Amino acid sequence: MANPKVGQITSYDVVENVIDFSDILNEKKMPSTPLLNKIGILNEPVYSTTYQWYDEAFPVLNTAVKVESSAPGSGNRVLKVDSTVGILVNSVIKVGDKIYRVTEVTDNETLKVVPVVGNTDTGNIAAETSVTIVANSALEGADYEDGHYNPLIERFNVTQIFKDYVKITGTQDAVRRKVRGAILAQEIDRKMKRLRVMLERAAWLGIRTNPGNNNAPRLMGGIDWFITNNSTGIIATSDLRTTPNFEADFKAFLGQIYDVRGSVNEAWMNPVTMEYFLALGEDALVVD
Repeated sequence: MANPKVGQITSYDVVENVIDFSDILNEKKMPSTPLLNKIGILNEPVYSTTYQWYDEAFPVLNTAVKVESSAPGSGNRVLKVDSTVGILVNSVIKVGDKIYRVTEVTDNETLKVVPVVGNTDTGNIAAETSVTIVANSALEGADYEDGHYNPLIERFNVTQIFKDYVKITGTQDAVRRKVRGAILAQEIDRKMKRLRVMLERAAWLGIRTNPGNNNAPRLMGGIDWFITNNSTGIIATSDLRTTPNFEADFKAFLGQIYDVRGSVNEAWMNPVTMEYFLALGEDALVVD
């Protein structure tokens, strides 16, 4: 039971007073915290230990051939592909360097296709040949056909508690010093800078951990964790750090982003990758 207060109430007696350091943290912009300098820290309270959001699931625009099960010249070609998601009857697709129209979608991996007028249909289609969805088309008055529903992707992160403290006696706070300034204010400033650096590192390198009890602290997932656990690209960021063929791999990396309707406005990289990047000629930085 708390001891009742007699007399004047001060801020030291009210345990539920809000303590908010977000403004102070936002003021501590340093070269060692480029990410926080760029995105800032939201000046809003946290109401849950879990932060949840939903990402749009971009439609699939590309797949690949598994195997061709009919020879050219037999009318419809039958193709086994990795996925038929996003492909409907009368969809126009590009297989390798040839354009086809889909006449039938048999199941989740089987297509029947015919060449679009003006395209010759010769030669076999090798496995792993890329398949790009070019467009959709339909006949006038055509019946309704079920499409594919792309549900939103649920994402979440957990909150992480950062703490530090300054403890100074009243005597020390009153003693004059050779260096100007209050020692308490100076120590708080140093600790806030250190906390900002720790928050920056967690935002980059944190590994999302939610122990489910208070026997271990929660750890928020950082950018590197989310990329590692949600990337489906064949070019990993680690490959770009030491690759001898940086230009080709970097363009392939940009191509993967484009394929899922992404765009690149800024490229953040470590000093090793930057060395490869700066060595590229101006013509290599322009990607159509």
